Amino acid sequence: MNAIEIEQENYFKVILQLRNEIKKCKGPDSQIIKSNNSSLSLYNIKNQQLQEDQQISDIQREGQIDSNITNLQRMPYIEMLEQAEKYLKLVYETAYNISHDDLEKKFQAKETIPYKLIKQISYPQICQSLSFNFDNTLLATTQGSNIKIFNFNYNKGNIEQIANFEAHESNINSLVFSKKSNYLFSGGDDFFIHIWEELKSKNQWKNKISINTKWPISCMILNSKENLIIVGNKYGFIQTWNLNVEQETITIILEIRKVHQQNIFGISLNLFEDRLITCSQDKKIILWSIDQRGLMQKITEQERINFVSSIIFLYDNTILLTQNKKGLIELKLDDDTFKQDEKIILEDPSEDCPNFPIQFNKTKNIIIIKHNQFVYMYRELNKGSYDLQNKIVFDSIKVYGAFSSKGKYLVTLNEQLLRLYELVE
Repeated sequence: MNAIEIEQENYFKVILQLRNEIKKCKGPDSQIIKSNNSSLSLYNIKNQQLQEDQQISDIQREGQIDSNITNLQRMPYIEMLEQAEKYLKLVYETAYNISHDDLEKKFQAKETIPYKLIKQISYPQICQSLSFNFDNTLLATTQGSNIKIFNFNYNKGNIEQIANFEAHESNINSLVFSKKSNYLFSGGDDFFIHIWEELKSKNQWKNKISINTKWPISCMILNSKENLIIVGNKYGFIQTWNLNVEQETITIILEIRKVHQQNIFGISLNLFEDRLITCSQDKKIILWSIDQRGLMQKITEQERINFVSSIIFLYDNTILLTQNKKGLIELKLDDDTFKQDEKIILEDPSEDCPNFPIQFNKTKNIIIIKHNQFVYMYRELNKGSYDLQNKIVFDSIKVYGAFSSKGKYLVTLNEQLLRLYELVE
């Protein structure tokens, strides 16, 4: 890029930032407060404008716009943003000789999340879970009772299998990589949790710790300190386990039987990790309190018309879920009580299946969510407003996937094909 192209791109980004801020302010439940802590600064916009003073002098003389940015500051905040956007678009169109319609097309292209398929691998046998490691250099997948490890080169957008080993005596249902190191946790139908350690020689994995939970495991998560493992099983039981990797010990803290009557599909902790929510094939979602020791108490439950296939705490009082034969739904909590006025974000009466967890990248504000045979990409605009950016269509409802923590790559498995997508922003 030459200097003019860089300048043009920077100007475009400022206008795009304005448009996103306006979208946030127009979202439901928004409280518009003019503050120096806003996600965009009018002074930055003013600096951009000063760079273009010479180019817009003719427009100013004709009286089409007012160049004094301080006039905007006297307006209500949202009107100020809209006037600033209008001003900068006119400057951009004039300075870079682009029509209004062509500029709008450029914005629309940027306001979606484009993606491209960059790798496809044949993948026979069952796979229930995929997980990226802490720095997105490794991808773990299940294949029946085996674990496959792929080297992931995110600079080149390529994956290559580097290890394949038998990890359990029956199907593996859950894989969780540590967010601090290359420890990999696996749980399966053989009742066992295994913790795998990558050897210094690389491409080889050692079983560091194992524990028999006595029940077939369907899902599990770690807390942020990674000293607690929370496990859901196919009989509807919840267990919490204390973990000490250095001492190579796992000890049971709590087992609550028949909290659900059927298979537990999903578990999610809130940001403060004092609340936990579970969903199950029995159509119930249950809210729990949990302390730092891993002790849990049931707070409340809600029975849905159909089962919930995935669930996540988006914020401490906001829950997203996918419900079979209904779609994507937002629930709000008020003093640990489910509010009745739930929001249907996406209505879809089709069948769904579990094992594709909802994934939220807070840095890029992207939500990856699967329902029926579609994987949707949303942006959460203002804690209650969701903007559908794109979707990928698959051949069946049995889709499994993982989203890299950097928010750039999505790996899916459907109909014996492992696909790697790059989200192009």
